[in-house]
Amino acid sequence: MGKKKTGIFLAVLILISLAAYYFYNSKVLYGNNKASIVKVINSIDSFKNKEIEILDINDVDDLRIVGLSNNSPSYIEFNKNQKGNYVWQRFSSHNNDSFSMFLPLKGSPKCS
Repeated sequence: MGKKKTGIFLAVLILISLAAYYFYNSKVLYGNNKASIVKVINSIDSFKNKEIEILDINDVDDLRIVGLSNNSPSYIEFNKNQKGNYVWQRFSSHNNDSFSMFLPLKGSPKCS
């Protein structure tokens, strides 16, 4: 009788662990496409439910930089993890700056 209870306990423990892992991973937001990038940005407290316009997405190796507009120049940076998902690393918004400071970056030659 003791082995049966231990087996049931272990089975329940494994099921709870798998369910917790599934629910945790299903709520993680990644920057894999435009829609998910907007979800990541909207998850930031100061940008909840605000309209976001993606201006450009640049991928360099495992780094993704997304230029965006929310009435001020902003960018969000993602790094690709081992599973190939882009994980949010940094967000910056320049409220008092003009968009013109970002224009030279578009199409500029890569530094070696």
